[in-house]
Amino acid sequence: MPCTPVSVSFEVIANDRLMKISFGLNKVCNNDGSSAWDIDFELDERTTPTADFELVVKLKVDVNDKYSSNAQATANNGLDTSQTAYALGPAATAAQDYKNGVGTLGQAQTYANNVIAVRDPSSPS
Repeated sequence: MPCTPVSVSFEVIANDRLMKISFGLNKVCNNDGSSAWDIDFELDERTTPTADFELVVKLKVDVNDKYSSNAQATANNGLDTSQTAYALGPAATAAQDYKNGVGTLGQAQTYANNVIAVRDPSSPS
């Protein structure tokens, strides 16, 4: 089956409406017919639900090859509840820690990559 490039984006807003995750998922096709996935992860925050969101951090992350099927399922069906919770929880915290100098870029990228990894196997693929 030939490789077909894919680019989708999702926006997740926390229940308190003070945090937003913009999550872009991109599949690129290589000349040899193989494919690779990457993530554009952006964390924005605001002080009140009616204020404008302000950028906290943007990350570009290569998806681990072992999560390619999860990436495809996410592109096809959107983020599942496990992924949404992880994006707003551990991944957002790691991104904040990186921005504040408490965590590293590598840690923030790993947590962003894990948004794909934590996809519930019972979610639509």
